[in-house]
Amino acid sequence: MRLFTVYLRRDGLDMDNDMAVVKEGFSWPGFLFFTLWALSKKMWLWAAVVFIVETMIVSGLEQTGMDALTVTLLLLIANWGKGVFANDLYRRKLEKQGFVLAGAPVASNPDQALFRVLLDDRGYQA
Repeated sequence: MRLFTVYLRRDGLDMDNDMAVVKEGFSWPGFLFFTLWALSKKMWLWAAVVFIVETMIVSGLEQTGMDALTVTLLLLIANWGKGVFANDLYRRKLEKQGFVLAGAPVASNPDQALFRVLLDDRGYQA
């Protein structure tokens, strides 16, 4: 079971675009493929900034003559940080777009988390 946060857009009528479920904790897609993950979440600026900065850092480290193992270790540390903060960045984006926190249920998957929040909102037990 995992902890999720469920966001609903104020005055939202479209069930597909006005609800978002975000897993709490480490993001493996954010760790492994941050730029692609950010693009899939429509976080264009974050994707561009991270890609450009990472490219500049790698090329700068290679210009200094640093060995490949050290560069790889530094990139792994940077990727770990992206994995830790990826879901937090996505939650922040949702809040800026007018989404409000509707609940934080413990569930086995995002659909079950959304179901629990929507049922609890109507006074039923999930």
